[in-house]
Amino acid sequence: LGWPEARYLDSRELVAAPDTHLRALAHRALATKRPSCIRSAAVDNASDVAIPIIVDDEIDKVLLFRGLDGATFTDEVAGTLAEIAMQIGLVISRERTLAKVRQLAFFDVLTGLPNRMRIHAAVDQAVASSRVADRKAAFLLLDLDRFKHVNDTFGHSGGDAILRSVAESLLSCTRPRDFVANVTERADPLPQTALGRLGGDEFFVVIPDISEARTAERVAERILQKLRNPVLYEGRELTCTASIGIALFPQDGGDPETLFRNADTAMYHAKACGGDTYRYFDEFMNAAGERRLRVENGLRRAAKRGELEVYYQPILDAATDNLCAAEALLRWNASELGPVAPDEFIPIAEEIGLISDLGAWVLESVCQQLAAWREQELEPIRISVNLSPVQLRTEGLVAAVKDALMRSEIDPEWIELEITESAIVEDSEVVDRALRELHALGVSLCLDDFGTGCSALSNIRKVRLSRIKIDKSFTNELPASASDTNLVGAIIAMAHRLGVRALAEGVEREEQLAALRELHCDEVQGFLTGRPVDPRRFARLLTEEKSL
Repeated sequence: LGWPEARYLDSRELVAAPDTHLRALAHRALATKRPSCIRSAAVDNASDVAIPIIVDDEIDKVLLFRGLDGATFTDEVAGTLAEIAMQIGLVISRERTLAKVRQLAFFDVLTGLPNRMRIHAAVDQAVASSRVADRKAAFLLLDLDRFKHVNDTFGHSGGDAILRSVAESLLSCTRPRDFVANVTERADPLPQTALGRLGGDEFFVVIPDISEARTAERVAERILQKLRNPVLYEGRELTCTASIGIALFPQDGGDPETLFRNADTAMYHAKACGGDTYRYFDEFMNAAGERRLRVENGLRRAAKRGELEVYYQPILDAATDNLCAAEALLRWNASELGPVAPDEFIPIAEEIGLISDLGAWVLESVCQQLAAWREQELEPIRISVNLSPVQLRTEGLVAAVKDALMRSEIDPEWIELEITESAIVEDSEVVDRALRELHALGVSLCLDDFGTGCSALSNIRKVRLSRIKIDKSFTNELPASASDTNLVGAIIAMAHRLGVRALAEGVEREEQLAALRELHCDEVQGFLTGRPVDPRRFARLLTEEKSL
């Protein structure tokens, strides 16, 4: 068509354009914001045209054309260029939209890592590649230890910050050129290491085409070492360890589903060993993994099946040996599994998000039981109910407590809620308001497991407590351990100075009880003073003049 020579500049280059005339034309095009050409007067027997490229209603780029050797732009040619610019804008917009869709489809929004779908594709590729090369492949499933405690303590914003920090740490454990960074409609070349986030606090690492299992160990050890470095959040140092399960192809499975499942089983075994470690999958773990799955599934249906029951453990006045209170403890006698220990099902309930529902069920059951004992003309007694951090952070907690008390027509003074320090350490308006409203409601509050984890006087100061429960880890060695004796004595003295009663748990021997009495502990709880019993047997204790 004999079109003149064309130049191309994006908007960032305009300020550096050497030709003042062209720069002026481009700025005029930027101000127009519509796909039309702007023609100049002839200069040296030539004409210039600036045509803006519109992307999503904004000027994205400008095409600059200069007529040379007397060439000029006819209206027809200028119109054609404007149409081309419009089509270019549509193509750019479509490509950007597709890129965003691919990003959302294949990458995690929070961390920027490949998501579950992308990792599944990487596992498929790793299995196929390793099978062709007759080599091994390793699959590492990583789960952060006690991450719920982080969320309960610092809120989801703190949890998100930790997850982003973990993602950065994991990235530093793999070479940048090995990382899955791009997604196209075609299959990406398989990297040596693929890292992604499956969801929540779970991450997955794919290491294809390896000659020995030791390669997976080195990666796991490097990850664990990196995660042990404290993370700074809002001026506080946090250490977030992990449990890693390793499954190997082909010995632990020949398809992605089996490899995922076996890596998950190995990870839970590492967690059961205390966390901050890794474990290889072996067939003996299948039984444990199957057991956990059955516990999880059964727990979801336990309340509807009537398998749950509340037991009551006596609490004695240390000075008089009289029964003064009891702690409500949940028991589960599963129809398929038989009795399941709380140490087994409570952590699972916390992991799968059932702990709040179970806590509400226990509170309702306790209130109804107190009402039943009242009908039997038994003297009322204070019952302690454990309150999970998740419940304390729930907006409807106070209303639920009030409704349970009203339905059973129970005086709030007979209900005590046990809270942990991890539940109140976060500066949360929701938590602070709930504690104030619970106190105004008339229920008493007990700080459970005092002395472990997050103990701070500021936590005690901001809550109106009736009792502090001294953790059994401090009472186990009484009176043989002088340091524990001094520490327990200091806690009791501090409680009394604050006008709070001290309750020691884990009392199992006479010498422990004697030592606690000498230290002027107010109340004691443990197998020595009474094991948890069902409501019928506990009612007998109430008829025996409240004395054991």
